[in-house]
Amino acid sequence: MGSPAAWGVPAARPLWWTLTVPPPNPPVPPAPSNGPANGPAPRPAPPPLLTVSGVSRRYGDRVALSNVSFEVKKGEIFGLLGPNGGGKSTLFRILSTMMVPTEGRDHCG
Repeated sequence: MGSPAAWGVPAARPLWWTLTVPPPNPPVPPAPSNGPANGPAPRPAPPPLLTVSGVSRRYGDRVALSNVSFEVKKGEIFGLLGPNGGGKSTLFRILSTMMVPTEGRDHCG
């Protein structure tokens, strides 16, 4: 019968892909400054864009969220993973103000 390539059909692609990430650029030495000997004072860290502290949500006896706390800073890519029924949608409803948490607080901004 021959191979698919002999029939003019391209070969199948693999079900996995390899991602090659280039190495980071080498650090650049700081430029000399006319300021103090130690250089300018470091800037304070910006506040997080999203803060969730101690958020819990119960539906009667069922606990959907239990003491969830995290921060998301500017420039971060944040993912939320979990099994079905793990409380992901409940957390997004709380963050979008469609639902009020039983305990804890969240702050965006």
